Amino acid sequence: MNTLNEFEHYMIDLETLGLGPRAKILSIGIVNFNPLAMTEAQSYLRGIYLEPDITAQTYRTADESTVTWWKSQDENLIPRGTMDPGIACIKIEKFLHTHSKPPMLWAQGTDFDISKFESFYEEYLPGEFPWKYNSKRDLRTLISVCPHVEWPENHQKHNALADAQCQARMVWRCMNFLNGRGIQL
Repeated sequence: MNTLNEFEHYMIDLETLGLGPRAKILSIGIVNFNPLAMTEAQSYLRGIYLEPDITAQTYRTADESTVTWWKSQDENLIPRGTMDPGIACIKIEKFLHTHSKPPMLWAQGTDFDISKFESFYEEYLPGEFPWKYNSKRDLRTLISVCPHVEWPENHQKHNALADAQCQARMVWRCMNFLNGRGIQL
């Protein structure tokens, strides 16, 4: 049985132009974190923020309602990336492989961010994913076990990196709560 400390933990968050698995990706935020750190401040290790060029994502989709929602947001919040999607995938692969431990990928729901990113990754950097099929974890499930744990503040909502940092801190808070209740992690 694998334990949490046998992995390097990463929280992923995406901002997209749709809800489907092939939605165009506006921005990608990934945070390397330690869910078992002694303090919340020590749980954050490092992050990466990328804005792939949506005009280069020709075979990906955009939902009219999501595009309309983005148009209603403050213009300064809207990512306007110019990075080639393949280059973005290469940078992420390097980011995930800077440690000898295998990556464990977290998201707030494994059916949104991870599935979209996997289809993006498959399209622009074909080959094996830099994580295993069984190393995906869901923050929503953890929250359901810890319903009284409060969310950390996030002053930059809809910024993929800030959202990933906030979600990683929530994982730490839930783990800290469970450890405090005598549950061995």
